[in-house]
Amino acid sequence: MLLFATTPASVVDGVYMMYYWVTGKGWLAVERSAVGAVASVLTFIALAHLMHLYAVVVANYVGVTLTLILYWLNNRPWGWRLGAVTALSLAAPMASAILYAMSDPALTWPIPQLAVLLLFTLVMLLVKPIPRRLITDAPRRLRVILTPFSR
Repeated sequence: MLLFATTPASVVDGVYMMYYWVTGKGWLAVERSAVGAVASVLTFIALAHLMHLYAVVVANYVGVTLTLILYWLNNRPWGWRLGAVTALSLAAPMASAILYAMSDPALTWPIPQLAVLLLFTLVMLLVKPIPRRLITDAPRRLRVILTPFSR
């Protein structure tokens, strides 16, 4: 389940990496990804004897999260909206994975994930993290989906 928790942060990392390459700052993306990769390897080495194969998943989550935080720190000015979106996109899947792993008797698979998705959607509707100017250039079908999340 924690492997699924890396998905939102991995997507954001990928978007930032493409953005940096398109804007001519590709080597900054390489540096941030390298730091994340080193953190992943060190985390795996530290946890491998305790967690065995599960150390790979934890190491991946740590590396992706650290890379995302480095991008976030580099993209100033940032406000509470970006902080809320980043914190929620990192904490909610982690909470879902922990809830699934620790529940006794075990919850059926999609219940924690659907609860987290619902919570994330509600917070995004309240925070509205996407500026309106970004939506005007989006394709019409995507614009219809993103409009409720824009300010």
